[in-house]
Amino acid sequence: MIPDLRLENINDIIVTHDHGDHSSGLEMIADYKMFEQKPSVENGGTRPRLYGPEEVIDSFRKSMNHKLTYKNYQLEDYFNIVITKHGDEVPISHELMLTTCNADHKAVPSFGLILNYQGTKFGYSGDTRFCPSLLNFLSHADLLIHECDGGNVIHTTPEELSGWKKESGYNGKLYVCHIRDEDKSSEYGLTPLVDNIFVDVEKIRGK
Repeated sequence: MIPDLRLENINDIIVTHDHGDHSSGLEMIADYKMFEQKPSVENGGTRPRLYGPEEVIDSFRKSMNHKLTYKNYQLEDYFNIVITKHGDEVPISHELMLTTCNADHKAVPSFGLILNYQGTKFGYSGDTRFCPSLLNFLSHADLLIHECDGGNVIHTTPEELSGWKKESGYNGKLYVCHIRDEDKSSEYGLTPLVDNIFVDVEKIRGK
């Protein structure tokens, strides 16, 4: 359990793309922050920050604005939008930096990311087809979580990901997510991400 991990304490939000298994509930967070915590301009508060490249933020505008129709409010009325440019570091705090990279999801705009916390880097692929340029970007992460949906045409397969791992010599810690119960990713030397795993990234980096 992470101390103080409560909705009222979460003010920075990163959602890689507008699909239900990733973004459902964002409008509920918006409503809670606006009407329970009352951080709107009218009340002198601060809106939570929503990070992402323009094409992803625009997809949220199109899908969510009709759900956020109180007094004709739009997405920007609920969130402080922080537009990221792929490859540029964006500060979340003085200790935490965000860098994004385009992901090839096919269905909707998506992005992968690296979070750099005082030199320790966490990478996440978003949802993507096998994308060497994204993996080259993510290879700088000490801990990498990559989706891996065996055989699905809009996701990376275990064969592709394990092949990249061997060829690249990636020596960070790699976990796979977005897998089905019947998936055999472990047969390819990949480790599924499961509940209650704690990873000490400092040990991975040899500190």
